[in-house]
Amino acid sequence: KDRIQEYFYLYREIQTGDRNGKWDINWTNWFSQNINYMRRMTAHPTDDYWKRTALILAQFDGMVAGYKNASKPTDVPISELDFWILHSAGDLDDLGEFFKAGFRDPELTLKCTGLIKILDDYSDVYFAQDTWSDYRELHSYLKEYNLNVPEFKSHRVQVSTRTGHIPSVDDFWTNDQGLLVLETTMHNFNETLYKLYVKPESVLTWIRSYHATFASDNGKEWTENFIRENSGTYNNEYIVLDTKKFTKGEKPQEDFLWMIEQYPGNYRSQDITEELISKSYFPSINTPWFKDLFELADYPGQQKRDPHKAEFWSYEQPRTQIIMRDAPGLSNYEDFKKVMRYNDYKNDDSI
Repeated sequence: KDRIQEYFYLYREIQTGDRNGKWDINWTNWFSQNINYMRRMTAHPTDDYWKRTALILAQFDGMVAGYKNASKPTDVPISELDFWILHSAGDLDDLGEFFKAGFRDPELTLKCTGLIKILDDYSDVYFAQDTWSDYRELHSYLKEYNLNVPEFKSHRVQVSTRTGHIPSVDDFWTNDQGLLVLETTMHNFNETLYKLYVKPESVLTWIRSYHATFASDNGKEWTENFIRENSGTYNNEYIVLDTKKFTKGEKPQEDFLWMIEQYPGNYRSQDITEELISKSYFPSINTPWFKDLFELADYPGQQKRDPHKAEFWSYEQPRTQIIMRDAPGLSNYEDFKKVMRYNDYKNDDSI
């Protein structure tokens, strides 16, 4: 309870600039409508999707009730709405852009790098994600759930997360069905997409990714579960590796590696197993891989508006170049870790 209270102060300071500040009225109105929609759809669920979502809301309600029951009269009151906004950290980035509330430097939201590397003899495959942020985020930890719930295909799930959060904040997941999931956040420069498709009558990304990880036992199913009720907020690229499809020494067949990219009202998903095998690696670098989504999100327009950083807003940005240079020759896990931890920007003149 004490750690949640401390983090709530910190989170509100990050989002509003004032640890004692108030949420923007547009946020509270929107999130209140969203909560009402979720309560309505899960009150008497008739299909498996909403039955499973109702269980996730029950877990959320347990956290709200637990904090309330453990609180003293002198503690900071944290309401259901506060907890909902706290959980919606990634979704709030896009809503802030939508409502023009708060300040968000688009460059600072691009803080993840993912890489999948398969060895040439198919003897092993490596899967990793980097996330970096400011010092106020130095309280992350690995959380494991063991929920013997018959509605879920997966019962044991591990997540990289933060204090007071049920889902993964970094969007790094594993489950006992052999799935490994990573995510990197993309930007949207096309404000028309927000206006057309971002509605409170949807399911926020933090719930959809959590639900998909518990409800899925293969990559394609994960993408299908994830995209239903697309909120158009926290627009990400997710990559799902199915370890059940890997046999040491054998070339992986279809459905080994899936990817989905989401934008408001739009998405693309694809089995990218052959892409991985053809190059021996596949990167994820906060930029759309699908060219039509790259254009839909108006990355070309941003490159024209900010020509000095045109390369930064391209798919062939410096992180991509580092991976293209170093990933093909990797042959062991120690070297793979060195690439993922590489940071020599002051001396590396080759990119």
